[in-house]
Formats: sequence, structure tokens, C-alpha cells
Amino acid sequence: MTTRVVLNNVAWRAGERYYEKLYRNWDVDAVLEQLRTMSDVELNTTWRTRAKELVRRRMPYRMWLLLGRCNIPNVPEVVMEHASRNAEVSFYFGVEDGVFFEQERGEEGLARLTRRGRRIKVAHVPALDHSLQARASRLTAMQIVDAALGLSHYPAEEVATCAA
Repeated sequence: MTTRVVLNNVAWRAGERYYEKLYRNWDVDAVLEQLRTMSDVELNTTWRTRAKELVRRRMPYRMWLLLGRCNIPNVPEVVMEHASRNAEVSFYFGVEDGVFFEQERGEEGLARLTRRGRRIKVAHVPALDHSLQARASRLTAMQIVDAALGLSHYPAEEVATCAA
């Protein structure tokens, strides 16, 4: 069986159109200015962002999944389902990306897919940062990949497995 390893995934849509539009229209200068001034993102939320958060928390999961299959919100189950076809998949998340996985209802999708027999492992690895900029993060990522290739054993004590 094929084994797949995914590190710090935050893109939970199967279609490419959303990402093409996002990156084509992304105002890098505005993002950098926000980081430079350390302005709080929570204070700058729009009505649309607040509405999406309300929907995310209260919508029945089946409806949430249906919207995800239409590439409207980020729904981890959509990507996990595609990635786990005829394969065993291991997702490894650093702290921030693990929080995003949980906010996007990833644990609900993981539970549904594992009940259907999909071989998916989700683990939280505190040493990982999203862009693998820290040396410790890069070394951890290499250890994870080496273990997946059978070249070494990744220490289990460094991983907090997600409760599905």
C-alpha cells in the first residue's frame, strides 16, 4: 500500500480555482504591513468573517461537508478522503496548523473516515513551524520523511496523536 506524508497542511480544498484566485489577488504589501504594525487580526474581522465562524461552529457536519465538496469552505475531510484513496496517509501538524485543523472541523472528518476503514493518522508535533524555517523544525520534518521511507524510526514521544 502507498504511504503518503503531509506536513503542516492548511489548504483544505480539493479544487485549484480558489488558490489561483487567492494568490493572483493576494496583496502581499498589505499582509506585510499588518505584520510590521502587529495589528490584531481579531480586531479587524469583517462581518463576513464573523458569519463564517458562526456557520463553521453551528452548521450540521453533513451540510459543512457538502459545502466543502463544492469548494466553498475549507473542510479537511475533503482532502483527507482524496489523499487516503488506496493509500495510508499521515498528517503532521505544528501547533498553529493543528489549531487550524481543529477549527476547520478536521477531527470530525477524521473520525468519519477512520470508521469507514481509511488509514489516516493525524499527529501534532510541537517542533514543527508552518514554513519549516526553524532548524529544529526542518530536522523534525526530515526525520518524519525518513521514517516514512523506512530509513529511520521517528520517536513516538515527540508526537501527540489526534483523538479521532
